[in-house]
Amino acid sequence: MLIIRRYKKLGWFDLLDKISEELGQNPPKESYFRFLDEFRMRLIESVSEGATYKLKGPTQDLLEGFKERRANDSAFASEEEVKEFELLAKDIL
Repeated sequence: MLIIRRYKKLGWFDLLDKISEELGQNPPKESYFRFLDEFRMRLIESVSEGATYKLKGPTQDLLEGFKERRANDSAFASEEEVKEFELLAKDIL
């Protein structure tokens, strides 16, 4: 399996800025999944409880934003994709 991490080299605050910038433009669902995957990879790489704790807030925001987009636009994502996104987010939360 090949894992491509677009945001690996970004520092934490640069990543948060990139998320705010990209999500402000109503991106496709794949962007939400990419950010969530980056959070999951950073969780795997982290060894401190502080790193784990700081991932929870942005993950919750990402989950709420995903659900809100789905509520406003039913063509944005299917119910299965919403459930999958929730399951992936709960790994962090």
